[in-house]
Amino acid sequence: GGGGGGVIQALMAGRGGGAAFADAEMERKVSISARNLGDGVSRIVLAARMGGGSSGQSGNDPEEWKVRLLKLLGGSDEDNQRNSNGDSSALTEDGVASGGGNNEAPSDIDILLENSTCERFVLRCVENELPPNLIHCLRLLRVLELQHDHSVAQKQQQLRRSRRSDYGENNDGHEDDLIVPASPLSTQAAAKVSKLLCLLCSDPSVGEQLRPHLFGLLALSGASYPNSGVHIAAAASDVILAFSRSCLSASLVWFLHDRKMIVHMTDDIKELCAMTGSGPSSPSSSNNSSSGNNRCLYGKDAEEKGLWVIAIRTVVHLVSNSCHYQCVELLKDYDSAGGYHVLAYAISNSSMKHVPKLLELVTALVCCKIGATSSAMSSTPSSQEHLQDEGMLANYNDDSTDLAEAKMAMNTNAFEIMDDLMIRSLKLIVAYKAEHDGRRPDFSSTSDLTAMTDFAVKYAWDM
Repeated sequence: GGGGGGVIQALMAGRGGGAAFADAEMERKVSISARNLGDGVSRIVLAARMGGGSSGQSGNDPEEWKVRLLKLLGGSDEDNQRNSNGDSSALTEDGVASGGGNNEAPSDIDILLENSTCERFVLRCVENELPPNLIHCLRLLRVLELQHDHSVAQKQQQLRRSRRSDYGENNDGHEDDLIVPASPLSTQAAAKVSKLLCLLCSDPSVGEQLRPHLFGLLALSGASYPNSGVHIAAAASDVILAFSRSCLSASLVWFLHDRKMIVHMTDDIKELCAMTGSGPSSPSSSNNSSSGNNRCLYGKDAEEKGLWVIAIRTVVHLVSNSCHYQCVELLKDYDSAGGYHVLAYAISNSSMKHVPKLLELVTALVCCKIGATSSAMSSTPSSQEHLQDEGMLANYNDDSTDLAEAKMAMNTNAFEIMDDLMIRSLKLIVAYKAEHDGRRPDFSSTSDLTAMTDFAVKYAWDM
């Protein structure tokens, strides 16, 4: 019997050793791939700044960094599509060849995603400074799509000029056939980067490493994009939402406030929505047409593609989540920058498919935690006080928060949006305001109530 027990113990020890070996092998893969991916992105960033060559020297092929970036991330959309169809030749629309394919070894980013269950996954990625480099990836992908769209536009202009010389003035709409939006190159690559960054941002330890790079990340959600780059905005927004849910801290909230990042994000949204009335966002340059020099989407074109919703939901959830740290400075920044007005404008001018999503954001703002403790933090503390606040508030944002409290309406300023929408939806009130120089009826006043009653009878009679 004793011998049998020893055999069982040996078998169990062997089984445990095998699991430990598998864990160690997984961690080794994560460490190597994180280092390779981080180093690869760093070299590509340098090459893009210096002119595109692998050595970072000017005068090399300016398209080379794009080829390397797409290959590093597993290939372009066209490349993967061609390989899935059994065609190994892969040239993009503007002549950029990219790597990847079914016959090649898995890319480092694919290896990382496959081994994301590793116990020390986040630690190994942070050690190799992967989170900041993934933000660089998103920014480079935006530049890639902008330049790709511009290259396609130039080719279309050349074809139009050639067609005009062939057909003269009577081209019978032949030029219109050539105005085709560029197809995106990096949908799959951006999705991988976003997924990996979201996984990393689920760990609070990543927040501090991203501090110096937050401005570049937050700017991506409301930046200008061509038709082929909308997916970059969505990918960046998903990352920012993940960051705001898990990586924020009291000191990071104050850092965002000190850098006025919410103000900058709101200003970008105003331009995206064509609310500024000047520059590329003006109605006259709402160019979804390939004839303009700037083919980025603004105004109604951006709304149709969902860019309004993407940009506004990003800043709203960032502001809302920041209030969990007994600090309402970002909410104040949003108010002072005209954020409520921007949201009301977007709701009033959006298509029906996007209005429900925007109304959900009103609810998020209404439920912002702005209790009595927030007023005590209205004065600006020192950096040391920031760190002390973090220690005191470490247990504030936990899962034990009562659901009813989480849904409690505390931010009365956000109610003004609903009030404005309701007033504008009532034709009787709209007509009353039109006849009284834009003044709303005051139902607490007896005279206004009487006047409103008389006006209602007259309005009903005239209908």
